[in-house]
Amino acid sequence: MPKNSAGVIEIIDSNDYYPFGMNHLKTGTAFFGQSSFKNFKFANKELQEFGFYDFGNRLYMHDIVRWGVVDNKAEKYLSYSPYHYAGNNPISNFDIDGNEFTPEAWEWVNKLVADINKRQEKNNTEIAEYRAKIEAGGKAGQIKRWEKNIASLQETNTELEMTRGETAVLANSSQMYDVINSNILNEGTATTGGTGFNFNNGQVAIVMPSNGGMEIFSHELRHAYQFEIGESSFLTRELFARKGQFLHDKTDEVDGYRRGSFFGGTTYGVNDLPENYKDLPTGPISIKNDPQITRALSLPEGQREQALQRIANEGKVFRLGNKTYYKK
Repeated sequence: MPKNSAGVIEIIDSNDYYPFGMNHLKTGTAFFGQSSFKNFKFANKELQEFGFYDFGNRLYMHDIVRWGVVDNKAEKYLSYSPYHYAGNNPISNFDIDGNEFTPEAWEWVNKLVADINKRQEKNNTEIAEYRAKIEAGGKAGQIKRWEKNIASLQETNTELEMTRGETAVLANSSQMYDVINSNILNEGTATTGGTGFNFNNGQVAIVMPSNGGMEIFSHELRHAYQFEIGESSFLTRELFARKGQFLHDKTDEVDGYRRGSFFGGTTYGVNDLPENYKDLPTGPISIKNDPQITRALSLPEGQREQALQRIANEGKVFRLGNKTYYKK
């Protein structure tokens, strides 16, 4: 958190929202003024100067609880108005931008968003309690500890909000993401999930065990996001058996476990990951520094696309820009 010249934590922006996004008007402890205005607010979306929230494909008018244009998936939801926000139920649903995961994936995403809301609400209650203690006064050591607790809770809220934002990126993607509910990846009594690529339909599939919770789903969803932005990739089974991994590395797994830790999972460092990750390269490796891809990108435009597809034809699946490359 930012601190003023006296070294005291300083709140520079504060917002409380009604479910549909209107801001509660506050007095006394409200923080006003353009100098402290933060653009990304409700649902972590950018508030435009003319009063609309930019959700990517559409602009949302929170004052009348409507999108500015028709939902581009409206033909699939004929019982709803094509202008409704969140199916007119923002408590249960998280309307991102009009695009979608598969229905199975949406079930998990909506559960994740509900869990995020619950955790953030609990954290905000604790933050308010610590602030009340600070205002009431206390010993210097106590105040320092309370401020540290506030900073930690706010850091957690930021990570939770990042998770929410990443679901929006995935929903806004041209790549379809799916969830398969299956125990196929369980090893003995261990409950585990996984993320891979379905060559039959071109979808990225997250495998969730029957007793898996948000710690597993958030971990695997982070891997899906890593694929979306080119930090990780997939291989055909044949190529995996011969060459191991492509782009995926230990830092990706550390990142996945870190995300899961905010939902009750265990976190690891690069040097103490579980044994099944021992053969992964340390990384970070991505489309930005992989030699094969960077060579392809250095070619003239007419040759570039062919070179990238040749890499995919080896059995490597990666995403670059708005396109997923894979062997068809």
